[in-house]
Amino acid sequence: MSRYDRVTHWLPRLTCWLGLFTTLLGMIAWSFRSWMEAAFIAFSIATFSAYFVVLFKRSAREDALKRFGIAMVGVLPLASLWGFLTLNVERGCHRNYSKTQMHNNCKNIGLGLVPDPNSAKHVTTDVRDPAGGALLSWRVSILPYLDQAPLHNQFNFKQPWDSRENGQHLDKKPSIYGSNVTDVEPTHTLWQGFVGPGTAFEPGKRLNVERDFPDGLATTLLIVEGETSVPWTKPADIVYGPNHRLPAFTHKYSKEGGLPFRGYVSDPGAFACMADGSVRFLRANISEEVLRAMIVRNDGKPAEVPD
Repeated sequence: MSRYDRVTHWLPRLTCWLGLFTTLLGMIAWSFRSWMEAAFIAFSIATFSAYFVVLFKRSAREDALKRFGIAMVGVLPLASLWGFLTLNVERGCHRNYSKTQMHNNCKNIGLGLVPDPNSAKHVTTDVRDPAGGALLSWRVSILPYLDQAPLHNQFNFKQPWDSRENGQHLDKKPSIYGSNVTDVEPTHTLWQGFVGPGTAFEPGKRLNVERDFPDGLATTLLIVEGETSVPWTKPADIVYGPNHRLPAFTHKYSKEGGLPFRGYVSDPGAFACMADGSVRFLRANISEEVLRAMIVRNDGKPAEVPD
């Protein structure tokens, strides 16, 4: 048997074992993110090259179908791994971009609510009538701080959010109030504050950021991605009380995973802005005790805010 014949005889089996080995190498490389990633790519190129040689070498001793089948035993797992890695990275990159955008939106909304130190030092609240009834949401009040002054000027601040004049602005929701992670109606938003005793939006009070947050601005929640959406101009937020059920933070975010596979894994939670303007990511497994301590600003129990 000539050298050429020996090579073509063993090439299908070599392709099979090379593919299986490269698949295993790819899993290890994906786990540890080391120099093995480069080796994985090199072995993958060699495997696919050998496969195409097997496929088109008609002079090999095995018949074409047998050669094809032996080679595919190694190539199929490798091709599947490449497909999984490509899809996982693409989805992870998209979700990471979405996560960054939602973080920035949360930050900007919070900065609109927390006044500049050189201006009036009060948290922006809902627009109310002389009798104290809420007409429009704080989300409308802060529009000038979100580069939306023209839209802000179109509202009638003496009428409720669902009046004929103000209702026509519902479909003009700024993109900053939207979500690219959770499906939300075009006229609704997830961004809400907590309304109740001791909260940053305590009814009937106009809170001073220097005086009325004894537990600390950095440990008190201002706004959060709510569990359910509300019309963005409506003065509606999350009602809070000692006996009220807390919202579940289960929005579909992701993060880079750890061992054994360092792809992108699910990381459900919600972004929240603190009263000092800083942004936190509240994971779905946050304890009720910590969350309640973060919501209340004056119970004498400053929260240990999770990283």
